[in-house]
Amino acid sequence: MMIAADGSVAAVCYGQFADKNAQEAAWYAEGEKTFSLVMMCPSEASEIEVSFGDWPIGSIPG
Repeated sequence: MMIAADGSVAAVCYGQFADKNAQEAAWYAEGEKTFSLVMMCPSEASEIEVSFGDWPIGSIPG
């Protein structure tokens, strides 16, 4: 789960792995699926900064 410092926006990552070679993480924000990535949900703050920048405030999807 990612939440903006001011609490204005949040996002949730959900990963379901039927096959260890086909991992997919789906991201949800504002009650809707926003995008999917072929990777596991991040578990460390450094993974989030490198991969997502300031999303869900700006950038990603598209």
